[in-house]
Amino acid sequence: MTCSGTTTGGYVLTSDQSPLTVSAGASLQNSAGDALTVAIPANAFYDPRTVTLTINGSVSSATGNGISVYSGPFDGGDYDFYGTSGTITVGAGGSISGVTGITIAQSPGYFSQNAPVHISIDNFGTITGTGGVALSGVDSLFYNNISYSTITNEIGGSIGAIDANFGTLSNSGTIDGGTLSAVRADFNNYYATVNNAGTITASGAADTVTNANATYYSGALTNSGTITNTGTGAAISGFAIITNQAGGTISASGSDVIAQGLAGALTVTNGGTIGNLGAGQAISGAYVNVTNNAGGAINAGSGGVAINAASSLTLVNMGTINGNVLAGNAGYVDSSQGTINGNLVFGATTTR
Repeated sequence: MTCSGTTTGGYVLTSDQSPLTVSAGASLQNSAGDALTVAIPANAFYDPRTVTLTINGSVSSATGNGISVYSGPFDGGDYDFYGTSGTITVGAGGSISGVTGITIAQSPGYFSQNAPVHISIDNFGTITGTGGVALSGVDSLFYNNISYSTITNEIGGSIGAIDANFGTLSNSGTIDGGTLSAVRADFNNYYATVNNAGTITASGAADTVTNANATYYSGALTNSGTITNTGTGAAISGFAIITNQAGGTISASGSDVIAQGLAGALTVTNGGTIGNLGAGQAISGAYVNVTNNAGGAINAGSGGVAINAASSLTLVNMGTINGNVLAGNAGYVDSSQGTINGNLVFGATTTR
């Protein structure tokens, strides 16, 4: 199906393997509900469904979601274990907007409670939510059934806040959370991966990029672009492995730049700049492993703490650290090929 003009009142896609395209210049609108709803029925117990959406024009709702993708519905008298999967591609001139830009969720009903929805996003255009969240998809049953398999924001692409379960997020454009987290990985994201070559920013108390899996603190993040928080939140929290490549910048103005809390381990490899522009710390956690390569800089404010390890610190510094280093009760520090402009202190400390 191709939408090439102006369609009002929204549209519900119920056909399996039936690609839908909103052409450049076309508009799919709804003033009283979701603009585009995907709800492909299952006809049997084993019935995986697929959807392919290409948005080169505008999809918008004043009161609902831009696009909602549901697992079903399923009315066959048995559980739906296969649900719906597919792709949503937004072209360079395309836009999706609503209270939430895109939402993925299980269909209501007893037989849909285990049904999966797995969608991949490839965005060259704009995805926004008037409520702040552009991409939403939370798996409340802890089965990893509701997720964005991949989220790719291309050069020139713009996405508002992402609050979802996802596999891999790759950003070469801009992700702006405003006062919300720009990227909030759902609690079930044990292995969430973020690769940033663009800009990820937020301006509030919420951390810019955070993994809500507060028990296991898992996930990996690689940055060669800019991740910043201009409000009081951290730039990154809840990710266990962070690599800031040469040319990459990670900064915050109020809170810690990278915060791990009192549980789990944190490994940071830095070849770029990690800097606190306010009074907070640059890196904090319990069990902290930091490699600061030649050319790398880890900066705290004047007289501030660059690295705070509450329990233990392993530090190999070949670059520059501006600020005090609190190494906890045990640790290993080698700065023979680098510079620490501050005090090195062993003993009990506290972290964010």
